[in-house]
Formats: sequence, structure tokens, C-alpha cells
Amino acid sequence: MFFTNLCNWLLNNIDRLLLGRFLNAHAVGIYTIGYNLANTPNSLFLTALQPAFLAAGTKLQDDPARLREAYVAIQASVWILVAPVFVLLSCVAPQLIAVLYGPGWEPSGPVLATLALAMPAYVCWGLSTPVLWNTGGKHLESILQVPVLAGAAVALWLFAAQGPLMAALVAAGTLIARALVIATAACVRLKVDPASIGAIAWRSALLMAATAAGAYAGQALAPLQQLAIVQLAAGLVGGVLLPLVAVLAWPALMGRRVIDMLGRFSPPVPARLGVYLRSKCSIG
Repeated sequence: MFFTNLCNWLLNNIDRLLLGRFLNAHAVGIYTIGYNLANTPNSLFLTALQPAFLAAGTKLQDDPARLREAYVAIQASVWILVAPVFVLLSCVAPQLIAVLYGPGWEPSGPVLATLALAMPAYVCWGLSTPVLWNTGGKHLESILQVPVLAGAAVALWLFAAQGPLMAALVAAGTLIARALVIATAACVRLKVDPASIGAIAWRSALLMAATAAGAYAGQALAPLQQLAIVQLAAGLVGGVLLPLVAVLAWPALMGRRVIDMLGRFSPPVPARLGVYLRSKCSIG
């Protein structure tokens, strides 16, 4: 556990550790602003979901079929509900930075946009590690991530001097690599079938594409485009409205697992929406 926590701490902080070595204080500040904004919703999701899933997994560790179904359902929720939120954050990143911090921090926009796109992978990783711990594979979390840590260190050493955006690209790649190795190990241990992964992937891709299209369309159609706050509001409205219309028009786009999650854990209004979607959804 100590070695795993040490490995995770280094993976979470090596970018900022090495940035201080290669870049000046202003560049480190540019990167940190973007990283903190991208990581805030991610931290909220993981703080709420990871302990609950770890506890639930402990109760289900002797019932692999139910643990597998719970894991697939929660990953479907991450990629179908949460990932579009981060895509929307990425699309409006420059305007958000301009509104919150002013034009002097404009270079943080691309950093935030890059890291936001990788944050769903971070949530995926965080909700895959409990599977390893609950299936007798707790040693795998650190063993599988050591090569990722080594690769991240080498990449940052070679490319961090090129600026905050390059460091963000390396950090985003590191997050995706961590998610791939840990989620793959979790899927192998639970014997998750490829069809379930494919069903999540295509739904997530369509909803993320709809979110991005809506956000950019909203910004393009916004009046007073020179005002960052107008662009931000238009992007948020478009990025929420288009995927919502798509889901209401084609409820199967959500999938039955995600609709069941909405009905089980949401407040009354989303729960009623979940009942409506479930009645219209004919495929899983």
C-alpha cells in the first residue's frame, strides 16, 4: 500500500516537480492554473465515487458476476455522463480562463483544454483500482504503473522545456496510459466482454462529439463574439442543449445501465427523466 501510494503521488505530481526545474515561475503558474481547473471536477467525482465503489466491491468480491456488472455500469456512467462534461470544459477553456483570470492568463486556455480532455481517463483509472484491490490484485496497481511513471519522467525531462502546453500534452498522455493499463487489468480480472466495452465506447463518442459540436456552434452563433463572457455562456448553452436533445430524441444513446443509474441515484426530477428514458429505451 505504501509503495502504491508513493507511485500514485509521483504520477500525480511529477509534471509540476519537473516543470519547476525547466521553466520559469510564470510558465509554472500558467500550467498550474490550467491543471487546477481541469482537476477540480475530477477530484469531486473521485472523492464521491471511489470510496463508495471500494466499499461496494468489498461486499461483492465473492460474487464476480455482480461485481463485473457494477464495474461496467459505473464505467458506462463515467464515459457517457461525465466525459461530455470534460469535453464541454475543454471547448470553453479559453473563454473560462479569460473570464476568471483575465487576458493576461490566456496561455492557460490551451493547457486547460488539453488536460480536461484527459480527465475522464483519470476518473476511469480511479474507479478501476478498487477492482484490483477487491480481486486479490492490489499489487498490480503499482507494478503496472511503474513503466508509466518512467515514461512520464523521460518525456517530461525531454519536452517540458518547450513550454506549459507540451507539459500538458505529456501529462494528458500519462493519464490516458494509466487508465489503459489499470482498466485493462480490471476488465481481464472481471472477464468483461468486448461487446460491453464497445457499447460504452460508441455511445460516449457520439455524446462527446455532440457536446463539442453544440459548444462550438453556440460560440459561432453568439452575438458580441469579442466578449469572453458571451462566448462562454453561448458555448455552455450549446454544449448542454445539443446532447440533451439527442438523448431525448434517441434514449437508447444513453444505454440502459446509465439510465438505471440515473433513476437509482438522482434527485426526483432526473429520476423521473430516467423513468421516461427507460420506457423509450429498447437496447441495453
